[in-house]
Amino acid sequence: MSQKKQLTSKTIRKLNDIAEKLKKSYDEQRKQSEAKAIQAIKANPKYFYAHVKSFRDKKSEIGPLQDESGELVHDDLAMSNMLIKQFESAFSVPDEENKVHKTGAFFETSNIPSNKARIDDVQFGVDDIEEAIGTIKESTATGPDGFPAILLRRLATQLAPLLYDICRCSLDTGEVPSQFRRGTISPIFKGGNRMLASNYRPVTVTSVVCRMFEKVLKKRMVAFMEENDLVSPMQHGFRKGHSCLSQLLEHHDQILQQLDEGKNIDVLYLDFAKCFDKIDIGILMHKMKKIGIDGKLIRWLFSFLTERTMIVKVGKQTSEPRVVISGLPQGTCLGPLLMIIMNHDIHRDVKNSVLGSFADDTKIQGAYNSEEEHRLFREDVCSVYRWAQLNNMQFNHKKFILLRYGSNWQAKEETSLCDPTGEVIEAKENARDLGVVMNDQGTFTDHIEKVTTDCRRTMAMIFRSFSTRDEMTLKTLYKSLILSKLDYCSPLYMPTKITDVRMLERVQFDFTLRINGMSENERPINYWKRLERLGMYSVERRHERYAIMYTWKALHGMTRNPGFEFINSGRRGTTVKEYAVGKLRSFSFVVRGAKLFNAIPKEVRNIGTGDLEPTKSFPNFKRALDNFLSAIPDQPNMGGTYPSQMYYVDDNGNKTNSLVYVLPNFLRESFV
Repeated sequence: MSQKKQLTSKTIRKLNDIAEKLKKSYDEQRKQSEAKAIQAIKANPKYFYAHVKSFRDKKSEIGPLQDESGELVHDDLAMSNMLIKQFESAFSVPDEENKVHKTGAFFETSNIPSNKARIDDVQFGVDDIEEAIGTIKESTATGPDGFPAILLRRLATQLAPLLYDICRCSLDTGEVPSQFRRGTISPIFKGGNRMLASNYRPVTVTSVVCRMFEKVLKKRMVAFMEENDLVSPMQHGFRKGHSCLSQLLEHHDQILQQLDEGKNIDVLYLDFAKCFDKIDIGILMHKMKKIGIDGKLIRWLFSFLTERTMIVKVGKQTSEPRVVISGLPQGTCLGPLLMIIMNHDIHRDVKNSVLGSFADDTKIQGAYNSEEEHRLFREDVCSVYRWAQLNNMQFNHKKFILLRYGSNWQAKEETSLCDPTGEVIEAKENARDLGVVMNDQGTFTDHIEKVTTDCRRTMAMIFRSFSTRDEMTLKTLYKSLILSKLDYCSPLYMPTKITDVRMLERVQFDFTLRINGMSENERPINYWKRLERLGMYSVERRHERYAIMYTWKALHGMTRNPGFEFINSGRRGTTVKEYAVGKLRSFSFVVRGAKLFNAIPKEVRNIGTGDLEPTKSFPNFKRALDNFLSAIPDQPNMGGTYPSQMYYVDDNGNKTNSLVYVLPNFLRESFV
């Protein structure tokens, strides 16, 4: 009996020893895997997210899909054929009057006036090819031709001369190789019911060699269009110095200014139905020729867009190939530029309203205080509806969103707006605009709540997927995955309400608590001290720093000026003119950005003044700004024990960490 007990205890010890070794081996393996994933965040994001997905409960696979009879289909081949049928249904029927034929008169004669700018060829060299190759990521998916991006990158110098000959020959003959016109569609789930094929978006994977040459052509085409003012000033998409932020800054400032003037404003967010898929290639070709694209280049673009084929891949199975009869392949480099050309005249008949565009995202706004003013706005909206009809485009009117700003309720009750079918559009309280939640009060509380929720979901993912609490590792993850959410369009929405400020700040507050070394005697270190030890700005300070940098870029033409009026005086240096504005517009970036920029010292503001290449001066400005800010107290008002230590207050008497109030007082005290 004692021998049995001894044997059992010995076995248990061995098993425990084995379990301990297995645990150590697992922990070591997980640490190595985590370290490799973190290193791959930028260089190979697919590997990083594959690591993260391994800890998720939800499946990311496609389907199963529901067929026409309501039965669930699990087979990959059957699902790929169902999806290609769904994607094919989005094509538009080409307009016969504008149809272009390869051997027709369209390419034989030019109707471009002799005094008008035109581009009929693109001159490039081996260096241009090598430069374009350098912009392609090694992790880019391999296209249907089987040529991997990593091979293209690693052998760029050796392959560039050969690829130059191929691309030059293709452009001279106006013939695009058939393998460059094949696309493999990766279905991306958009949301809703995963069993419906209509809830998947087609993203086309094309040849990386073709994408490389598209970059060369796009660079020359964009330069031609910008130099000759061929892009609508309303268009902010895919243009140098323009962005989602530049479009939203102008839009929000206009809204607040009109509200202060006592106006009501209606903003209608339009939605094109399958815009990229429905573009009529014939109409697009006529528009390209009209703006001056001709000769070899337009022949090549016609070949690039026509006789395309596509397949859908699900798992390891692919569908039957289909011929593409309309649209621009999503995933190509030229697609967004061609979309801008298609939409460049959408504002042509808009006379009394403001139309804003970012690629195919379009909204139209009109201010009014009477039925007559609103009638003029409705006429402009109808002109956009007519444009879509004339250009063989369709609106998805069920996705239209109408925001109605203003306090003149009588004007709202007496007016309404209809969609293209004649149905009245019901007003909503908020709308997602280029990733930012706008509400009908002109505030960003809804957006701040959404950002906070998204950040906390990402935090949960990080702490679920990574066991380490190492400072450098967690800071890397935080900067890569969470700060990008907090920073996105922050000059637009950076809050002034203390509750909103704290809501955002709490994200960083809670994250830094989990980092090793942020506690003493089992108690968390004061948040202000945590920021010092970690070498981090508070969220509020970071947002204001970003706003100052954006203002500097606007001053030097690196981004579109949202409405600043810059003044250059010898005594104070370059400043932004500050106006007396209404209560609401005081929250606009045009007003707040001016105050922040003017608050920093002259010697920092003036960096880059007179430079012909401001992009080279910007790193110097950024470095000088950070050096200056490092000496300024960064003490966010988090409530609790913090306010008693703070000694700067805003116009309402609230203790604040904003540079608008901290800098004048701090600099004054420093010289006393």
